[in-house]
Amino acid sequence: MDIGKKRMMVRRVVIILIIVNFGLFFVKWIPTLISPSISVEADAFNSLGDFAYSGLFLLGFELLLRPKDESHPHGHERFEPFISLMVAGAISLTGILVVVHAVQSVSNPVYSFSPYLILALVASIMVKSWLAIYLRKKAGEVDSTALESSSKDAKVDVLASATALVGVIGAGIGFPLLDTVVGAVVSVWIFFTAFSIGRKSFRYLTGAVAPKKVTDKIREILDSREEVVSFHELEAHYVGPEIHVSLSIHLPKKLGFDRVHQIEEELRREIGSIKGVDTVYLHLEPEEK
Repeated sequence: MDIGKKRMMVRRVVIILIIVNFGLFFVKWIPTLISPSISVEADAFNSLGDFAYSGLFLLGFELLLRPKDESHPHGHERFEPFISLMVAGAISLTGILVVVHAVQSVSNPVYSFSPYLILALVASIMVKSWLAIYLRKKAGEVDSTALESSSKDAKVDVLASATALVGVIGAGIGFPLLDTVVGAVVSVWIFFTAFSIGRKSFRYLTGAVAPKKVTDKIREILDSREEVVSFHELEAHYVGPEIHVSLSIHLPKKLGFDRVHQIEEELRREIGSIKGVDTVYLHLEPEEK
């Protein structure tokens, strides 16, 4: 995809993300001013954290979608894991705030019930379900791990809002402590999301090995070519969010230079078409007798 078109698409997606998260914060927070609820307030602050990292998204994507230049001849896409780490940090901070609220509610409990709380949470569940699907679709279109992380966060938010809904109903039917307990449970969902995103980002930043399905696909491509006598030293690892592949291939000695070059280009193109693979290094050798 053209870098300019990708920039416009991502910018539009992130602006939608910012508006949705900002709106959901107020939709869930305002009812708690009338009918205090720890679990709903916790979920509202979760949306506030989502709004904060959405702003980081907008700034970060403006950086990583810059075209190649002399200082970054391969582009700026390798900044993307840092954006995901910032997302994980923002989500973790939200989780800490939720825990603080839950602890404070134990020493100073305030419970009430209102249909507005239920309406707010149902609206949140519906909107976040749509957002998770939308972000996953767009992440695939632009091949963005940061948007993929945001899609996962939206899925967890659906569960968090559903859990908060249970807490509100519990408070309404005479089990007020359930509201505080569920507020703590919501924080667990938040921390889980932060950990999941952070772990994946560290894999990208530390050059972790690519998923087995990638190397299996490479082997499948090589095995399908009758010209390939054998291959070895197959390596596939992350360089930022992109996968770099390198391997040595033995070809028949009788092949001419032009044919060898053609095979090299075909293999480079086939392997490079695997999702996530960005760069392919091939070392062609004559077969060993």
